[in-house]
Amino acid sequence: MAAGGVHTMVLKSDGTLWATGYNYYGQLGDGTTTDRHAPITLFGGVESVACGDDHTMVLMKDGTLRAFGGNDAGQ
Repeated sequence: MAAGGVHTMVLKSDGTLWATGYNYYGQLGDGTTTDRHAPITLFGGVESVACGDDHTMVLMKDGTLRAFGGNDAGQ
């Protein structure tokens, strides 16, 4: 699990990533800015996840990196 300022990401053992919480900056990675009060499944193939206050970084099993959320300071 990883927690940001007001959002949480959960990486399950099967490599799927789940998200819940505040989503004003799109930090949940579902392509919306809709807050999620219950966990939603995003995608699979995830190796690890890290959160900042309003952004999320995801390392995929194929070595690629996904980033979403606030980017006002280059995060």
